[in-house]
Amino acid sequence: MAIATIGFVNNGLAQSIEERGMGDKGAKVLSGSEALRLKESLLRPEKSREWMQDLTSHAGRNRASGGGNEAYPDLDTLGALDQLVVGSGPLRGAVLTAPFGYVNWYFGALALLHFVDDRPDMARNFVDAYLRNVNDDATIYDAVPDYYNSNSGVPTLLAPDSHDSYAAMAVALASKVYLLTNDAAWYTGVLPKLKWLVQRNLLDSQNPATGLVRVFQDPATPTWSPGVEYLMDNCEVYYGLNSFEEALLRLGDGAASVLTDAKNRLAQGLVLHAFRSNPGAWAHASQAQTVGVGFYPYSTAQVFPIVFDVPVGQDKLDAGWNYLTTTTDMWWKAGRYDDFPWLILAYAAAKRGETDLATAHLNSAFKHVRSKPQFFTVNELAFWHATAKLI
Repeated sequence: MAIATIGFVNNGLAQSIEERGMGDKGAKVLSGSEALRLKESLLRPEKSREWMQDLTSHAGRNRASGGGNEAYPDLDTLGALDQLVVGSGPLRGAVLTAPFGYVNWYFGALALLHFVDDRPDMARNFVDAYLRNVNDDATIYDAVPDYYNSNSGVPTLLAPDSHDSYAAMAVALASKVYLLTNDAAWYTGVLPKLKWLVQRNLLDSQNPATGLVRVFQDPATPTWSPGVEYLMDNCEVYYGLNSFEEALLRLGDGAASVLTDAKNRLAQGLVLHAFRSNPGAWAHASQAQTVGVGFYPYSTAQVFPIVFDVPVGQDKLDAGWNYLTTTTDMWWKAGRYDDFPWLILAYAAAKRGETDLATAHLNSAFKHVRSKPQFFTVNELAFWHATAKLI
């Protein structure tokens, strides 16, 4: 099957270094253990504790609207988010993972998807920052701001964790901004670059045999698992393609039909190549012959088709949820299996209408991050915000 295209022609869309943010300025790009050590060093409990104090300073108690028995803390999620925005320098408009942390473009876009209704201008500025800092091959580096020079210097660059999810979340966020604000002038201005991101990172990487998208553009990487097609990534890619399709349909752009075909083949590919009838759950990757046992990535992956609205059938959504709740039955108890609270699970529970479980997870997470505030990152903040809205 020939690779589908969405009408992108590279006519020098990549900006000059002077117009871009960090781009290709010759800075060293950290990867592997070196990047991991730097990221871990940026989990600063003292800064996160100050941030948490602001977040919880007025915290009363909310009760779930659905009549649940438990109340949960009322956190100032919007005020906390405002403190994470980079205000100057080449990364201006980006969002930090945590106070004095680094910019992870995937987590930032994922988080802002749940704040678009409340902060549309912030989301628009984030997309502009992403596109300003994208590389000539449509990938992007994570970055540590130059804190020593008021963010005005060249950031330290970090290799991204993927290409597919980064692009999918950025395109989804841009499309959500347009669909909410109807700002066609802005959206059509960035549209050529969005098509470029989708073409290079998603459509060109969609496996014609499975319909699934590989994690990196280069099929030879990563060396430990070349051409891997992750369940979690592909659920995010589906969401990105679906959001982009909806926006293009509103614009009357004929490229929407390409996205329709791509997202449908992807959803079918997940059913055919990622679901395992025995034991009745999702494999974390299409290449995995069995469903692994353990919290991450095996149990946590089960909720991604729920969270990202992938049309795989209610029976399979239920089966994945049952696998999570039976193999890691204390999933709602933050800190039990992982230092991060994994509030995406609370959000999935809320989407399923399981309000009491979602509320229990919020309460457990609140207690956990009061003692380990460095693990309450921007994506956790977003899923708290989104879960509270649902319940």
